[in-house]
Amino acid sequence: MPSISAKYDANNADASGDQYGFRKATLEDSPAIIELQNRLGKEEDFLVATPIDPFTGASLLRASLQTGGALGPSCVIVADYRGQIVGLILCRDHLHPFLRGMVQLALCVDKHHRRRGVGSSLLSKAIEWAEDAGIRRLQLAVIANNTAALATYRKMDFEIEGTLNSAAVIRGIPFDLHIMARQVLPRLRRGIRRAV
Repeated sequence: MPSISAKYDANNADASGDQYGFRKATLEDSPAIIELQNRLGKEEDFLVATPIDPFTGASLLRASLQTGGALGPSCVIVADYRGQIVGLILCRDHLHPFLRGMVQLALCVDKHHRRRGVGSSLLSKAIEWAEDAGIRRLQLAVIANNTAALATYRKMDFEIEGTLNSAAVIRGIPFDLHIMARQVLPRLRRGIRRAV
């Protein structure tokens, strides 16, 4: 996936005009991905980012980054800003044969780069990857009070399919967790459908 610029509104470029690049992560990106994920996993701002265990988690990340790995279709897409990874979306297929093609997403963006279209662009790239990879369903979990994330996911056609009451506890306060999903129509079938 080539590095491309995000679509921005007037607030999305800094004074120097720098823009974000989006690309599939490589094995060389592993340390930066782990650092970002672990840093964001410590924040308590309604972001569901799980810290990566340095041993088993790093191995799983490397397996996700290897083309044709044992984990089945999986992908990590990163947002790059001035040579630094500032956001990412992890796309992991399920291992069970009955659940193949149902990909779990985990999206996180550094707080200094939020509200600039980075999350929407990462989500858009994940949807493009899913269409090309023949994935049938994308799903994720989001804290019900995270209105910015909910708006982003709804904009990208994700729907709330269920709520886990008091599933997350932040600073000792329980919050509901929404399960959101969208169906994916692979590019090949989508093209056929247009022609009919």
